[in-house]
Amino acid sequence: MELVCLYNDNMARNIFIVFLVLLGIDLSAQTKLSDIKDIRLVFPVTYISEIQKGNKAQYNDSLSLISAQLIDSIIENYNIDITEKSNLLEGKTRVQYEKDVVDLSKASSKLKNLEEILIPESLLAELRKSTKKHHLLIFSSGVTRAKGNYGKEVGKGVAMGILTMGMYYQVPIKGNSNVHAFLIDSESGKVLFYKKSFIQDRDPLEPKVLEKQFKALLKENASLKQNS
Repeated sequence: MELVCLYNDNMARNIFIVFLVLLGIDLSAQTKLSDIKDIRLVFPVTYISEIQKGNKAQYNDSLSLISAQLIDSIIENYNIDITEKSNLLEGKTRVQYEKDVVDLSKASSKLKNLEEILIPESLLAELRKSTKKHHLLIFSSGVTRAKGNYGKEVGKGVAMGILTMGMYYQVPIKGNSNVHAFLIDSESGKVLFYKKSFIQDRDPLEPKVLEKQFKALLKENASLKQNS
């Protein structure tokens, strides 16, 4: 999928940029996750790419699985009535499901109202295989760097700055983390809740980064458990 690689050389910046973006959907129309009972958590769809050499990112299945497990553990810390968790899908079913979730995330990020979000029919069909009515879907993508890669690229940038007498100097971005959260009513075929979060210059596999994102995503919708 084209979305797997979210980093390229053009993303380098002269300064470090760290920011959090939340979707501007009308919050008054959203359903509070804490008000919904009997929720099924669908296994997160995650696409993590790793930069091993230079600034070229490549999808890493193992790191993507680690990301999904991190997300699952973070969600457990919230007062959300999750009564069922789905397993990782396999084969063609997994491919279609992941494509649907990616397409849904891309389309939803451009909209302003929940009513405008159209859920792919194949995704609804998959969700309706379950007896549960409410489904929590998470999509996460991001870029991380192999150990030592970032320092080498910073060194190259410094060397280039010296050679060009400061006329050209680039500081590579460490990575980025992008998370989308949906609560879907499979009976009505509607999205009840949707938010997204994007943080740049942070590692998507760093627990504190994901915790910060989910805190922003779930703020005013689901509180942390007291022992978390």
